[in-house]
Amino acid sequence: MFLALGKHPPANAFLSKKQLKFSETKFPLRIFVCLDCALIQVKDYIPKNFFVRYFYLPSASNQMIKHFEQLAKILTKKFQLSKKSLVVDVGSNDGTFLSNFF
Repeated sequence: MFLALGKHPPANAFLSKKQLKFSETKFPLRIFVCLDCALIQVKDYIPKNFFVRYFYLPSASNQMIKHFEQLAKILTKKFQLSKKSLVVDVGSNDGTFLSNFF
């Protein structure tokens, strides 16, 4: 493990007014690296049945698509990125953010 980010509730778990009265379920977010192949991954998992009513796909949100387009332009300019640059996205789920580069 090289980065421990504490416990977090899942993104886009839209809560009802009733649910706001209670604390959300949180899960550890720890980042690990394989010293043999340099693969970086989250090894913690969320219980299998948790995702029954959970949906997070950035490509399904016009607001997220526009945000990622603008952010990619800003980062490309700020860091003078080119087609030879390495851009890494952690957690996008469907590649929406990375699709805006080059």
